[in-house]
Amino acid sequence: VFQASCVRSARLRLVQRGMSQPTRKKREVKQFPAVTKKPAAAAASSKDPNQEWAIRIVSSVWFDVAIGGVILLSAASIGLELQWSVQGHSTLLCQVFESLSLVIYISELAFRFYAFRYAAIKDDWVKFDLFLVVIGIFSSWIVEPILSATSSGDDQGKDALGPLMILRTARLMRLAKTARLFSRVKEFWFLVRGFLNCVSLVVYTFVVFFICIYIFACLGMELITKNRLATEDLEFQAQVTKYFSSLPQVLLTLMRFASLDNTSEVYSVLVEKDPWLAIYFVALTLTVSLILFNLLGAV
Repeated sequence: VFQASCVRSARLRLVQRGMSQPTRKKREVKQFPAVTKKPAAAAASSKDPNQEWAIRIVSSVWFDVAIGGVILLSAASIGLELQWSVQGHSTLLCQVFESLSLVIYISELAFRFYAFRYAAIKDDWVKFDLFLVVIGIFSSWIVEPILSATSSGDDQGKDALGPLMILRTARLMRLAKTARLFSRVKEFWFLVRGFLNCVSLVVYTFVVFFICIYIFACLGMELITKNRLATEDLEFQAQVTKYFSSLPQVLLTLMRFASLDNTSEVYSVLVEKDPWLAIYFVALTLTVSLILFNLLGAV
């Protein structure tokens, strides 16, 4: 009896210990979130409310829509400025709008840096915006005033700085920023993903296309440029001089066959003078125009 009572008491103590351990764990688990909430609450309380407001504004769709509208208007002003400059009209209005749009881009970039601090530079779009802003400041506020100052004086200095104005065409790269707005559209993103998935296939198709054009260009140099009629017949010589005088010119001529751009103007006189050249032009048309070019369109 004594031994049985000792066994019962031992089992009772084991059961009590087993019951007490989970309760301690539960109490410890209950206390753990209370401890971890304090740093989060402290972080939330330490965050600038103006920064939270800026983050909401920058991340909204309407902000991207507004910037996209400014980009489209800026692109339209570039075309008007080029048209008016060719016609001899004043482009002061376009220049003022360009400077105003540049100020908007700088403000947008500064607003993003205020919202996300130094973490904003990790975004590829922000890097692209920074590049465009630097190019815009250099071309519109530095190079263009120098050119306008030297327009009535030193023409040599104007010609030296003239190639730098090609940088102004980089303003059209701002149209790529509208992809940020269209990326929110499912159909647009579906088209972009389809294009990116077939980029490698398109590149290989272009390589095959160029190899075929190069082969036919070399054959054209052998069959047409070195033809005996190129020195005996004046009409044949005129066609050779116009379309088949050098390898780069032959490549450009054969590109007309790829798009079927008034090809009869090229081969009609040549085939009339040398009928055997019809085999060359038929093979060129079938291979380049009807097969490879349509294959590229299918890809």
